[in-house]
Amino acid sequence: MKAKHDPWARLCQAARGAPPETPVPAPFGFETRVLAEWRAESSADEWLLWKPALRGALAVAGLLALVSVGLSYFSPPEEDQNELAIADSVIAMTMNR
Repeated sequence: MKAKHDPWARLCQAARGAPPETPVPAPFGFETRVLAEWRAESSADEWLLWKPALRGALAVAGLLALVSVGLSYFSPPEEDQNELAIADSVIAMTMNR
């Protein structure tokens, strides 16, 4: 059983009896000042620090992509291996253990 003087119930009862709060309007021009300050602190300043590193990373990634395409295009074709040669190499590897 709960105690007769439950602090939580007493607090809820007091909150129910409290008068409702009336919203206080913001001072004149407050919203305009906040928005102007927010626009002045552009996030472009943060990107200015990262811009050279990102450009370098993009250049390296593009170069690696071109090199990999070039290597895959100009690589000599592999010889078709005989199935018996593959089986012989597997047998030889198991025998050498």
